[in-house]
Amino acid sequence: MRELQLNINKSFYVLLCVFAAAVWGFGALLNDFGKSSFNHVELFLALVIVLFCAFHLALSLTGQRKAVFCSQGLYYINALGKRRYVLAEQITGVKVLSVFGLKVTKISLVDSTLLFVAFNPCEKQLAQLRVQGYAI
Repeated sequence: MRELQLNINKSFYVLLCVFAAAVWGFGALLNDFGKSSFNHVELFLALVIVLFCAFHLALSLTGQRKAVFCSQGLYYINALGKRRYVLAEQITGVKVLSVFGLKVTKISLVDSTLLFVAFNPCEKQLAQLRVQGYAI
């Protein structure tokens, strides 16, 4: 069984950090820093986003979160830590879309669709998926 682990989508994590910085910066521009409770909420929200990003990036780098294609199907660990396995017969297509510079891997199943934003295949991996029989 040949396994093909998808790459970590670095642009997803960069975009989350930029979004957190924009939320914090927007609040700092609107009000005097420290005088409004709205700023504290924005600062807390930005901190939660950055900690979420750092936590999930650390899990992805250590292999605790991953998405792996093989000849029998797709194995992935979702954001909540649940292990999922999808048989190759249920996968009808794999597409890599670019939305605002963020690559989104769309995996079409017989009855639903999976979207991966934290993982994406590179061009070499897409070629290997075509060889394994996946419709791309």
